[in-house]
Amino acid sequence: MNRSLRRRLSLWLSVAIVAMSAATAAFTFKMNFDDANDLQDTQLRQVATVLATQSSTASDSHFRPRNGEEAETHFVIRVLGSGGVDANPHIDVFLPPTLHEGLQSLRAAGVEWRVMVARNAVGQPFGVAQRQRLRDEVARDSAVTALIPMLVLVPLLLLIVNLLLRQGFAPLVALSGQVDQGDERRLSTLSSHGIPSEALPLVHAVNRLLARLGIVLDQQRRMIADAAHELRTPVAAARVQSDNLANGARASSRCNAAWTASPIWSSSC
Repeated sequence: MNRSLRRRLSLWLSVAIVAMSAATAAFTFKMNFDDANDLQDTQLRQVATVLATQSSTASDSHFRPRNGEEAETHFVIRVLGSGGVDANPHIDVFLPPTLHEGLQSLRAAGVEWRVMVARNAVGQPFGVAQRQRLRDEVARDSAVTALIPMLVLVPLLLLIVNLLLRQGFAPLVALSGQVDQGDERRLSTLSSHGIPSEALPLVHAVNRLLARLGIVLDQQRRMIADAAHELRTPVAAARVQSDNLANGARASSRCNAAWTASPIWSSSC
């Protein structure tokens, strides 16, 4: 079974492009996801830095979101260990006094929070918390947005590879057509113009083979011509002798017939 080299190259190049694109997309997604989370961590630090310049930290326990977006995006700011926590675990969270300063993750009532702990101007520890789900959604959306150009680029790369392979193998297709249209009575060498360098040895080998075949055909033509010339004279002589014998036989037949009819007048035979 003969397999198409162009199709095999197209298949394996496509597989390589898709595999490399998938690996690059995964790496890019993770990198952008981490960068978006780092950016949000920086935002928490900035909020905590601004509040640290104040002598007191207001409690946000009476926060009432007007819609679901505010419930997702708001910050919880409270002193560590303070009470008055809202009963809704998706809106408020209790910050235990055991939290250390800096960034950390906290899970309370099944909800993940990202907390930045700092101290205000009087040394009182407080925390700025944000729901981890919101952070993950923002990071995921940012990472997916960064992947859109790659998702558009991969089909274009596959199309370009297919077109380049078709264009690259076009001279070989034209060469096969040139061989099919050749005249067996006049063998002409194949043109190497536009042939890829990898296929030039094959073209040169075919041309050398055609040259040897041309020599053999010329020798056969000369042998046939010489044989025809050598046979022409004996054949002509044989035809003359055959004609003479045929004429002699006809003359003898006439004499015999004349003798039978009149022996007196047939003496000339």
